[in-house]
Amino acid sequence: MATHVVSRPMFSKACMYAIRAMVLIASNSSKGERVSLSMIVAETGAPSAFMAKVLQKLVHADLVTSVKGHGGGFGVD
Repeated sequence: MATHVVSRPMFSKACMYAIRAMVLIASNSSKGERVSLSMIVAETGAPSAFMAKVLQKLVHADLVTSVKGHGGGFGVD
């Protein structure tokens, strides 16, 4: 009798998007650049509103910084 194994993702979608965003933010921060939400969305393929919530959690956890306005965006210090 064959057993059916259900494969579940190791990480949630939110976690995967957070990891992708962190890699993108870190690589741009090493060049002294901040990354906009629209760039993160374009690079990760995440829905904009969902990514905004993910990034908000990363900011509240002090993993990334957020600067509003012209020249703003997300970065790591």
